Amino acid sequence: MARSDPFAGSKIDWLAIDEEGALALFATAGSGFVPASVLAHVERHQALCAAFEEPDRGTPRVWDAQASLGLYVYDWKPHRGPYRRVRSPMVAPAAGLRNAASGIPSLPVYPGSFRRSRRIAADWHVG
Repeated sequence: MARSDPFAGSKIDWLAIDEEGALALFATAGSGFVPASVLAHVERHQALCAAFEEPDRGTPRVWDAQASLGLYVYDWKPHRGPYRRVRSPMVAPAAGLRNAASGIPSLPVYPGSFRRSRRIAADWHVG
């Protein structure tokens, strides 16, 4: 999906769950695809991601902080993709994080496994 949305050019972090129940954070780098279901509730995704304690926000070290929360972390290769996994979770996600993520309406479901997917292209179908 091309970034032909009102947030095109904006760096958006959004969450998804996979078929195994794992959570992942996707960082768009300002040009990565964002599912329509995320755009419809972008404020919820942004608010949850902004609540993470990330002392190194704006640097690649932030990915360590996100992985320490129990998230797979994917970053979009600017201007051409795909999303590339940059970190795997260091722990299981806390119940509070899992509950907060599941409270986001239409949380995208990846039809595969984050554990097995090093790259995720823009053409996966989300509900």
